[in-house]
Amino acid sequence: MDTPKLLLKPTRRARRTHSPDFKAQVLSECEEPGTSIAAVALRHDLNANLIHKWKNSPKVSAKTEGFVPLSLPVRSASGAFDKVTFEIEGLTIHWPLSDIDQALPWLKSLLK
Repeated sequence: MDTPKLLLKPTRRARRTHSPDFKAQVLSECEEPGTSIAAVALRHDLNANLIHKWKNSPKVSAKTEGFVPLSLPVRSASGAFDKVTFEIEGLTIHWPLSDIDQALPWLKSLLK
């Protein structure tokens, strides 16, 4: 005689939603030097593919990245380029080209 098999419905986990602030936090963690997307995904119990999707989504990335208009480098009297000018919300910043490697981290911290 056959024993009746129990019919179990597979339980599905409810789809989670994440706030734009959480997405921005996760994406900013991914930008840290020496950090992999997989490590950040594990830390937040997310799938790495989801983070890649957020990273490529114009809706999410537009909220996490600010647009900074840049002017062309200014030529000095000798004809060499010596500085770059940034304008951020009415604030004009003249940055020397000799220290341009320090400009990007400074601008990122300014825009947060």
